[in-house]
Amino acid sequence: MKARADEIYLVVVSKLISTAVAYLNKIRAYRSFVLGGILIAVLMIIIHIIIKPYGDDLFFMSYPYHFSNELISWLTHRYYIWSSRILIEAVLWVIARNFLLWKILNIIVILVLYLFTAKLIINKDSDKKMYLVVALCIICYPFFHLGTAGYMTTSVFYLWPLTAAVVACYGMYKSLLKRKIHFWEYIVYSLLFIFASNMEPFTILLLAITIVFLAFSFYRKDINIFLIIQLFFAVLMLIFIFTCPGNTLRMISEIGTWYPGFESLSFVEKFQLGYTSTLAHLFATPNTVFPLFAVILCILVYCKYSNLRYRVIATVPIIIYLVSISVVIFQMSIFDNWTISRENVIEWAESIRYVQSGVVLLTQDNYTNLSSYIPIISFTVCALCVLYSLYYAVDKSEHEQHTLSKQASKQASLTSLCY
Repeated sequence: MKARADEIYLVVVSKLISTAVAYLNKIRAYRSFVLGGILIAVLMIIIHIIIKPYGDDLFFMSYPYHFSNELISWLTHRYYIWSSRILIEAVLWVIARNFLLWKILNIIVILVLYLFTAKLIINKDSDKKMYLVVALCIICYPFFHLGTAGYMTTSVFYLWPLTAAVVACYGMYKSLLKRKIHFWEYIVYSLLFIFASNMEPFTILLLAITIVFLAFSFYRKDINIFLIIQLFFAVLMLIFIFTCPGNTLRMISEIGTWYPGFESLSFVEKFQLGYTSTLAHLFATPNTVFPLFAVILCILVYCKYSNLRYRVIATVPIIIYLVSISVVIFQMSIFDNWTISRENVIEWAESIRYVQSGVVLLTQDNYTNLSSYIPIISFTVCALCVLYSLYYAVDKSEHEQHTLSKQASKQASLTSLCY
């Protein structure tokens, strides 16, 4: 009897010890996750203490009172004269009167973005230090970009739908993998999907991701009702956006204010404008994300290859970025002391300045001017060099390539969304 009791005692103690060890290992494994969250929280708290309302923040903080606090009247007014983003504006209408409330909620939203971005990118077999990489990516984002129209307004219109889209994509990803999802989770994921798709860029992005997920689902001969419902929401939102009278009026107003000659541009000119301005935001706008990315990529290529060609190509994006943000040097008065023609220098300085703005257009009036080609050529070369360097920097063995190809469907759309 005593031997039996001792045996039971040993089993219980052994079980407790193994449970404690497993718990400690779990804590150790997610230590970087907690540390990343703390870093983000501390930085965001400091930033949000400094932030003051201005611009559109002041407009949204005062304007709802003109409608006697009636949300429906406010949204109806905005729908007919300005925008289809009535779900996002409803949220902004509610929180706009309390700037402190927005600060608290915005910090929480950023932490949620960190959590679900990590969930999408990092799996159980990944190095847990990847949590710190995700955290640093968020920290490195130039937060002042969210202050263009006022921090509260811009974050609610762009950052919050982005976070909602990431969470919604995580829900679709779980559904695609047949993981257990509670009924209340379906409701939350669907509501966040609808909220995110109320912002036009995320409507298209979520529609594309849902179609890709459904394609994989159908390929496996699996009818995923949840994904079909999300596709239905995205299509309905797209129809709602295209039929909103306020969007048409806003487009006319904005074009008249910011680009009066836009309607006279040809399709090729509009495509060229979109191409150069988009790449300008990636490669030529002062920020911390791209230069950090370019330097890390360059170091990785330098460490992996001694071939001069690879190293030069990896260095090109850094050079283009440094040149673009140094444009102001070419516009200083020191040109007066140069022996070459000041007019020629200024012409090239203006051309290099276009590398930042990306607004130069090739027309029949300037296509013979070499400087007009600087933005398109420099951005294209930069993009090609980045893609080329990425390809060789992440070169894998044959076995690793096979494994990577199996996971491509999981990572491609999700990583692009998070980026």
